[in-house]
Amino acid sequence: MPLRKRPAPTTLQWAAKCAIGALNAVSASGVVSSYDLINREYLWPTARIYGNGTEWVNHHPVAVLFGHAIRKLTASECLCEGCVQDFTLAYTVVKYLAKTRELPPLIESYMKAGRWADIDATLDAPVLQTAS
Repeated sequence: MPLRKRPAPTTLQWAAKCAIGALNAVSASGVVSSYDLINREYLWPTARIYGNGTEWVNHHPVAVLFGHAIRKLTASECLCEGCVQDFTLAYTVVKYLAKTRELPPLIESYMKAGRWADIDATLDAPVLQTAS
């Protein structure tokens, strides 16, 4: 039986939706496969456009959620304060990205710089409340 070919996630919104979906996954191999596709087709091309590299990709909120999903499925989830804060920040940002088609310029500038906490802090701004 031929493998079903999935379309590549080429938008931030799609990558964010996949990352949120990975949190409910039951197969670590499926999460790894999905992350590999998103990593190749969205994260790295975007990092190159922004002039960033490995650190930007590794700390991108989408990557953080996929990492959390893998840790959860392999029973190696960490619940220390730092890990919980990292997850909460990533989840908040990715949830916003999943429902936003176009990023406001301020959010995009933070994305380019890898300033994820600044995105989280900005999400409560009244101008962004209607961005969805």
